[in-house]
Order: sequence, then C-alpha cells, then structure tokens
Amino acid sequence: MRERGRITTVKKSASRWRRRRRIIAEELAKLDWEEADVARRRKGDVGKVRIARRLRRETTVSKRWIAKQLSMGSVSNVTFCLKRGRKR
Repeated sequence: MRERGRITTVKKSASRWRRRRRIIAEELAKLDWEEADVARRRKGDVGKVRIARRLRRETTVSKRWIAKQLSMGSVSNVTFCLKRGRKR
C-alpha cells in the first residue's frame, strides 16, 4: 500500500512540473520569445513579470523557483516586481 502512495505522489509531482513548463512555454509564445531570450532580458522585464504573475496565480511555485527559472535575480527582486505591477 505504501508503494502505491509513492507512485501517486511521483505522478502528481511530474504533472505539476509539466504544468509549470507549459505555462512558461505559452507565455513565451505570446511574447514571441525563445528560452534564450529570457536570460538576455532585464531582471524586471515586463514580460518576465507577466510570466511570474501567472505562475504565482495558477501554481504553487515558490518565488525562489521563479527567480531561477526566469533569471530574475533574487527572491526579493521577484517580490518587488510582482508588487510594483499591482500598484499601477
């Protein structure tokens, strides 16, 4: 019985990972960017913030994960960018 629970957890984890990557791919397509463009853009780029905001809204990813995947620098920078966009 214990093995069955582990398999379910692994499947859920894989599903979550695919969903995260799908969201990033969809947003990159909307922006007409490639994966390499993410690293070349500024840390607080509006497009990156848009992707980060959608990831936070639709998934349970951490700001640390977002900072790393989108090359946004530190966790505090991600927080700043997300808050800055809300005030406008």
